[in-house]
Amino acid sequence: MKISNLRRPILLVFCMLLAFMLIVLLIITPSSTLDTTLARDSVVENHVEYTGADNAVSAIYLNFRLWDTLFEALVLLVSAVAVISFSRSEDTDEG
Repeated sequence: MKISNLRRPILLVFCMLLAFMLIVLLIITPSSTLDTTLARDSVVENHVEYTGADNAVSAIYLNFRLWDTLFEALVLLVSAVAVISFSRSEDTDEG
């Protein structure tokens, strides 16, 4: 087996282990540490200073959710690149 043929399974196993560890971490994290009341109250009370928007709902959607949407698009892009990378055949290396 070639070295290049070993890289793909090792990378796949590494990605699977990383995903498994993240899922386990999310499951075992106590919900008391994920208290968002303080953050929510801070945004509602200070949304004008944070964003300049008069409406708290508009401030949240236009400013804070923007970052969420951008990072979701980044994750989708990285996932698509990974799928394309894993689905390519290595017939060209055997020449």
